[in-house]
Amino acid sequence: MKCFYHPKEDALAICKSCGRGVCQQCLVILAGDSYCKACVETGRVKAPTVPVPIPPVAAPRPSGVPSRAPFIVGGVGTIISGVAALLSLFGGFGNIFAFAYYAYGVYLTFGFGSILFFIMGIILGVGLLLAGIGYLGIKRNYGPGTGTAGFAFSIVACVFLFASVAFSIIGLSYPYYYPYYPYYPYYNPWYTIFISTVVITLILFGVMQILWGAAHINSRQFTGNSGLTLATGIMLIISGALTACVILAFIGMILFFVSEILATIVFLISNIPQPT
Repeated sequence: MKCFYHPKEDALAICKSCGRGVCQQCLVILAGDSYCKACVETGRVKAPTVPVPIPPVAAPRPSGVPSRAPFIVGGVGTIISGVAALLSLFGGFGNIFAFAYYAYGVYLTFGFGSILFFIMGIILGVGLLLAGIGYLGIKRNYGPGTGTAGFAFSIVACVFLFASVAFSIIGLSYPYYYPYYPYYPYYNPWYTIFISTVVITLILFGVMQILWGAAHINSRQFTGNSGLTLATGIMLIISGALTACVILAFIGMILFFVSEILATIVFLISNIPQPT
């Protein structure tokens, strides 16, 4: 058999569409079938679509037996820490003003700001520890190491937070009398220690938030709510950066409160891998 289009050439195959013999020059093979170039070019034969392979979704790599319990504890901790952080911020300002206003030649009576700072500081510390368990659960259930780092920094931040509360109590009850000078807060050595500890606490607190945010972002593909988890992580990173700046801590704390509400929702509705 000769090629229909080139009579001097031997046909190597028959077009599946028109039944004509085709030579090597006219032969087109699609999906294992033979066609002539004319049928393909005129559109009588359409090239089969090749499906684009979908990249496989990364599977979580739990570091322990997957469990929802850490997420439940973390969800409770995040809502507690969010509310307590907002209230302790106002109490902290009240405490600083108390240091700056009163004379230190006499024992001081705790004002409302001092009491609020003391109570909310303790509650905040407990909330951060509980929330840290939730981020440790991210490491346990999904594998990202940022969860462990977030848990570790929650402990460090709590230590400095409790220290600032202790220095606040000591400082506001410390009699420091200068008979020849006016009473100013910098005559009280505990005032400097208190302020320094608060600054360090805010910096560590901000770094902790950034690590928490990174843990959410790194685990977003496993939670079943990637959009909400990503938004929570971004909010925590922004609030952490503002808090670590110290001078913008007030704004950072407000954003932290919002972030912790989102984190509570994420913890409570996240998917838990099935143990293998």
